[in-house]
Order: sequence, then structure tokens, then C-alpha cells
Amino acid sequence: MIAVTSPNENRYELWACQNLPLQIVMNCPDESDVRGMRVWEQRSKPPQQQAEYWREVRGRMDKVGPILRHILDEQSYDDRIEKCHETVEETISPETQYYTGLGNSAMWGGNSVFHWLAKVARIREEVCKGGFSLNLPISDHFCNKTLCMLAKLMQQDDFHSLIETQA
Repeated sequence: MIAVTSPNENRYELWACQNLPLQIVMNCPDESDVRGMRVWEQRSKPPQQQAEYWREVRGRMDKVGPILRHILDEQSYDDRIEKCHETVEETISPETQYYTGLGNSAMWGGNSVFHWLAKVARIREEVCKGGFSLNLPISDHFCNKTLCMLAKLMQQDDFHSLIETQA
């Protein structure tokens, strides 16, 4: 079952507790969408306060990507970034197989920890009048951390193959 929720986690929380869903982030808003929403929400506040708030939200986006429920609430952001860092730091060699789908259209299998660090983006192509899905890192920050971790854990040839498939 796929549940599409608003950024307000309270509407989703009870259902999630009962069903224990696996959360996959798809089609995140881009920076301009988030900025537009923040400007509208903060429109009655002084410009300096708006700018300060935007810097804070943008900093969060740089780390965890534009996932609304994790960038607009400080506690949710802290929890998400901690979980992402733990995921990278606690990865062991056998788990590197989960990262082979990173950056290509191959989906990862099982209930691996990989879903904390990736988002599924839908790419539209005019040529074939359709599109395809692509696994992308949730942010440049965690892409770099993940690649550094993989470089330490994978055999050199396997790591080079992973990098070549992303290019």
C-alpha cells in the first residue's frame, strides 16, 4: 500500500504506528518550491527574520534534502540527520551490496537501511513520451559520506565499478 501524506506528521503518525510502513521519499519539491512556501508562510514577519529562517531551512535542505517533514521541524530534522549519520557509520561490508542501485534505475531489494539515504526521482523524457525512476542520494552531503564509506568497505574493483555505473 502506498500512503501519500502531507508534511504534517500528526495526520500520518497513528496509521504509521499501526502498519509499520517503509518510508520512501519520492518527487521531493525543489528549492524554489520550498522557498515559495516559506515566503508565503513568513510574509507577515520582518524581512531580516524571513531571511534568517530561510538560511536555517536551506542549511537543513543541504543536509537531508528537501523533505518537508524533516526540514521544517527542528526535532524531526535532528532525528533524521542522526539516523542518516548512523546508517552511514554503522554500515558493514556485506551491506555494500545495497548501494549498487545508487544513481541508476535499478531498485534496491529487501528492507535494507539504504532507504534512509536515497530518494526515488521520476525522470520524464520527451523522446519516448514517458519516463523512468532513478535512485538518487537524498543530498550531496550524504552522497559524499556514503561514497567515502563505500571506498573504505568495498574491494577496489567493486568500488570503481560502482563509480563507473554512476557516471
